Amino acid sequence: MYIKELHIYGFGKHENKKITLHDGLSVIYGDNEAGKTTIQQFILQVFYGFPTKQEAQRNYEPRATVSYGGKITIVHQAYGECEIERVRGTKPSGDVVVTLPTKERKDEAFLPHLLYGYSRKSLEAIFAFSVEELQGMERLSEEALSQVLLASGTTDIEKLTAMAQQVARDASTTQLLDGHVQKISKLEKQIKDMKRNIASYESEAKTLQEVERTIERLRAEKVKLHQNWQYYVTLQQQLPLLIERERIEAALQVAQVLDFARDEMKHFTFIKEEILTSETAVRNLQQERQQEEPALSFNHERYTQANEMLTHETRWHQTMEKIARLQEEILIVERDNAKQFRLLGVDQAEEQAVMLAQDVSIEKEEQFQQVVRQLKEIDAQLSMQLHTLNDVHKELEALEGTTDTEGIRMRRKEEREQRIRQMQFVKFMSAIAAVLFLLMSWWWQNVYTFIAGIACVLVFLYIVQLRLRMSSEQFVEQQIDSYKQRYMKIKEDIQTLELQQDEQEAVLQTYVQAFYTKPVTDRSLMKELFIRIRKLQEDAQTIATKKELLAEAQQQQQQLVEQVQQIVETDVSLAEAFPSVHKLREQMQVAYEAYSRATKRIAAIDKEVDRLLALIDERTQQQQQYFAKMTVADERELYEAYNEWELVQERNERLTQLNEQITVATPTTLDAETIALQLETLNYEEQATEKSLQEKMQEQATLTQLLLSKEEDESYGIIVQAYEQEKAAFHKATAQWATERAVITAIEQTFSQLRERKLPQVLAYASEYFSVLTNRHYTKVFVNEDGYFEVEAVGGVRYRIIELSQATKQQAYTALRFALAKTLEKSAPLPFMMDDPFVHFDRNRFMYMVQLIRTISKERQIIYFTCQAPDIWQQGEVQQL
Repeated sequence: MYIKELHIYGFGKHENKKITLHDGLSVIYGDNEAGKTTIQQFILQVFYGFPTKQEAQRNYEPRATVSYGGKITIVHQAYGECEIERVRGTKPSGDVVVTLPTKERKDEAFLPHLLYGYSRKSLEAIFAFSVEELQGMERLSEEALSQVLLASGTTDIEKLTAMAQQVARDASTTQLLDGHVQKISKLEKQIKDMKRNIASYESEAKTLQEVERTIERLRAEKVKLHQNWQYYVTLQQQLPLLIERERIEAALQVAQVLDFARDEMKHFTFIKEEILTSETAVRNLQQERQQEEPALSFNHERYTQANEMLTHETRWHQTMEKIARLQEEILIVERDNAKQFRLLGVDQAEEQAVMLAQDVSIEKEEQFQQVVRQLKEIDAQLSMQLHTLNDVHKELEALEGTTDTEGIRMRRKEEREQRIRQMQFVKFMSAIAAVLFLLMSWWWQNVYTFIAGIACVLVFLYIVQLRLRMSSEQFVEQQIDSYKQRYMKIKEDIQTLELQQDEQEAVLQTYVQAFYTKPVTDRSLMKELFIRIRKLQEDAQTIATKKELLAEAQQQQQQLVEQVQQIVETDVSLAEAFPSVHKLREQMQVAYEAYSRATKRIAAIDKEVDRLLALIDERTQQQQQYFAKMTVADERELYEAYNEWELVQERNERLTQLNEQITVATPTTLDAETIALQLETLNYEEQATEKSLQEKMQEQATLTQLLLSKEEDESYGIIVQAYEQEKAAFHKATAQWATERAVITAIEQTFSQLRERKLPQVLAYASEYFSVLTNRHYTKVFVNEDGYFEVEAVGGVRYRIIELSQATKQQAYTALRFALAKTLEKSAPLPFMMDDPFVHFDRNRFMYMVQLIRTISKERQIIYFTCQAPDIWQQGEVQQL
């Protein structure tokens, strides 16, 4: 996989910027503050999300644009050319769209497939470098440095181990799931198959380990034999000195003197003077202590209480402010309530209490509104009925007023013409319908349409007959009777509506009089009355709550005043409470300072006196022990024995000179022939050991080559990959606890074996890279038996990693990181991102590093950010910001 193109919409200082990268080496050159690190963070944050406010990572949200994010085009081994776009959206980490070559779109859940399952932390631990990371190695101890290097060579294995531990934690609380027994059996079978596949590898690896241990043992034996040979060579050279030392030692054993050490008498005199000085100092300190004791009568408990009370001063002022604020708020609400009662005309306290006790809830108001709505409907119906009654009355008067012949004739004529027009229309429509239905019945042969046509014909004939039979007089009489009946019906309806109106008005007044004694005739004021009374009840509840808070605050205030009075031992007012405590503390401060000084000084005096007395006892015991050691009773006998001791010092000095010249340990024999024979024997044994060592080293090379060929076998990688996939399913398919523990144990054993196999491979690649970086000065990187990293120079000399220079340590660390990536070439071909990590290298070291980077870039993409002069790089590799 490699990154083909970066399209930055808005990220940090970059806006609407496109950068095209090579599939090998791409060098991004720019001065300081040009935004090189910003581009590196753009790649990481598009892959893994923008940081949230709780995370410590820097936020690169642009200031001058609302488009936050960008797009990265990658070329993936499995999916081809894909686009990953992340912009600011609903999620804190940004909204992600992954576009595949087939134009299919995926969400953020698809990113782990493109990034080979690597988290941001894992990717940065393997494929990201920075100058701060390399410079921090100088401050590490040897153990910490070895741990960093070991982790850089086994990061993927540590990640798998952490995942296995997470499986163990999750599985311990999972209940039995019957539906996943088949998956667990499949996982166990795959683990067993994998163990069988690596069985031969483990056997050969163990054999290789045994050979390596044998080599180390033979090397140790060779070193030991060489050391013994060197010892006898030196012994042969120093044999005359050893003989002379033996004669002097024999003479000294005959001398009967006490064993004095050099300068012991001076030390004895020093002890005696120190005892006298300490006794004088003890007497002076005891006198000083007596002078300081009067200051200890200070009342420290009262002073402490005063200081503790002053810590409550802030709470005191807060309580005072709270009381004043609550009193003011209660007064404001009470004034507003009084104003509302005056507006309602309720002045008596009993009426106010009754009003506040009534139920004016939303439910009660809804019942009231329902009555009002019913009254409005009744009013509307009553108004409509009165209007209709008036119209009917006018029509009836018009009909009854046309009693003369001429009037009747004209009215009948008008009504007849209207009636004829109506009948003609109905007749015409009946004829058309009859024809249509008869045609449809003939066409469809349907009896129902035929019956409908016959019905239309009958209607047509009935209308014709009705027209001939109807007379004008009958028509007028029928109209008058009809209007009279309608008039009486409307009057009855009006009476009914008036009764309903009176009933609803009575119900409405009952609702109002329940909480308001004054008459209310305007219905629009009744809703406002509900709202005002509800507001009064809410304010009354607020006043009660604030009064409770006021009483609580006043109680706290009184408690503080009582505590102050207890401390100052007199009655004080609220205003004088804490000023009196301040005054008392100021009065006691001088005495407290004297008390503190006296306490510290007396403690120091007591400590010093105890030390001096202990010193006197110790020195006195030392004197007596020295007398007993020298087997003398007093000082006189000690000085006499000392004079005798000086007589043998000349021989002792010569013996000292001989000991300084002799560098070998005391031998068991001083015979020259025996020493020569031993030298010949050691030389023969060393040659035999060297021969065995060469044979074992040849066997080691053969086994190493065999194991490397097996490790490069793709089938083993496929088994490991299948195991990784099944491990992810294992989290969801846990069964019984015993089965889970068995699977977890198998995972841990497999991880341990995998680490033992992979680290030698990583060290082999690291040795090759480290040799290139050091211009073949060092040939090998390995871990010794103590777990510390060592390197081997061309001449076979080994150095601990802590003994190397800072730049050489950084070269070793870089070689291990490159070596680990080499082992992950097929499972995780992610690009390297380097933020100018080698800026402090000298030119030669940097050129070797450039040479190695170019070599690695042929197999894996490398993006190198730098502010160094671009003339080191080839022209096609550099892009300038």
